[in-house]
Amino acid sequence: MVAAKQGADYFAAVDFAIIIDGNWHKFNGGFQYYEQIILDEMSPHVGPSEGRGIIQFFGRNFREDF
Repeated sequence: MVAAKQGADYFAAVDFAIIIDGNWHKFNGGFQYYEQIILDEMSPHVGPSEGRGIIQFFGRNFREDF
């Protein structure tokens, strides 16, 4: 794999567009995708039923800008 000009955290980009009602809409900058996140662990495994609490994720390939 060739290193990306945009930096080590950048994985790739492709042209991207959709058709809505027969009209072509191209997205400026295309679609950017990155290495798949690998989740090794999350904590806690259970929590309160009302959905409050802090969940921690541990793994690899997380991006600092998201």
